[in-house]
Amino acid sequence: MKVLAICDQGGVSEFYRVGTPYRMLAEAGLIELVQDNGESATIIDHLHKFEAIVFSRPDSPEHSLILAYAKQAGLRVIVDIDDNLFLLPPSIGVYSAWHQRGSGKIMARLYYLKKNIKEADVLTVSTQRLGEQLCNGEPHSLRERNDFIVLPNQVVTADWREMPVAEGIEKAEDEVWVGWWGIYNHWDDWRDIAPYIEPEIVKRPHVKLALLGMPELAHLFPQLRQSGQLITGPFIEPGELAAYRSLVAMFDVALAPTSACPFNESKSDLKLLQYGAAGLPVIASTVTYGHWRDGAILARHPNTWGMRLAMLLDDLSVARELGAQLQAQVLSERTYEANFKRWLGALGVPEMPEQVAPPIPALDKVGNSEVVYG
Repeated sequence: MKVLAICDQGGVSEFYRVGTPYRMLAEAGLIELVQDNGESATIIDHLHKFEAIVFSRPDSPEHSLILAYAKQAGLRVIVDIDDNLFLLPPSIGVYSAWHQRGSGKIMARLYYLKKNIKEADVLTVSTQRLGEQLCNGEPHSLRERNDFIVLPNQVVTADWREMPVAEGIEKAEDEVWVGWWGIYNHWDDWRDIAPYIEPEIVKRPHVKLALLGMPELAHLFPQLRQSGQLITGPFIEPGELAAYRSLVAMFDVALAPTSACPFNESKSDLKLLQYGAAGLPVIASTVTYGHWRDGAILARHPNTWGMRLAMLLDDLSVARELGAQLQAQVLSERTYEANFKRWLGALGVPEMPEQVAPPIPALDKVGNSEVVYG
């Protein structure tokens, strides 16, 4: 099967949701894959070469035009959604690209995204709750009830086996690091818990808080800034995260806070999977990670975070044991290496042999596309 993926992999969703699983299908010889960023509609002239097209968050007029022509050409059209961008909290900067602040009106990008979700043959989502929000009137009804396929996010095991050492940052032998890594959209999440975890770290001078991906969070921790117990690092694009993984592996306790709102109710558990792959004990918010009752220390309300953190910091042997248990669970159940063939279902191929021999070479470069070889 010849598949065209419309995604640039510049974002976390594109990288994990489309770039990685469909690349693995191609490497296994199960599909032939070409990737294009979808910025130019000239790709329309080449649609006859494909049998299926996969869009990651299609939100532009070019995406809509390509999608319409793909349906006309008889391609199977798949749209993948990782977050409910219709419920985006206004504290997130990109909110302005989707909503006109102060008016309640939606911007063109949101209109095109809604239109393309409706017109796709297949909608794939990262969580059951996200599908319910988009399709089952909770609060949207963009498709028929339950007309979606849940393909949970996974981690790549190989990413966590060999990690280059991050330069310029060292951890003293007697230090304990409480850490978080992510993207620069988590102000609400951290604003809620900062008043409860800062005192617990301040009273333990050997403990430091490491925040990777949103250095602006330092404003929430004035005491830690003054005492020198705060480490921050900038956001790094998904394809350049190898060095950060080595820092994450140095955490003694990892944090996964999410504030209580509908957007976070349907978020995926990717962050917890990443921590688990690194073998870290995790304190996580129930709103997003409540189904991990056997794998994480859950906090239902912000005011319980200090108590949860103190419990692990006071007995790191228990923390390490919890981290080992979570790692075993993640690596046995939630890796792309083990589960990438689930993405064949979106392509309408429920069962395939282990190998289609020989692997089919990928198509030549098309327009401004980046070819991913099988």
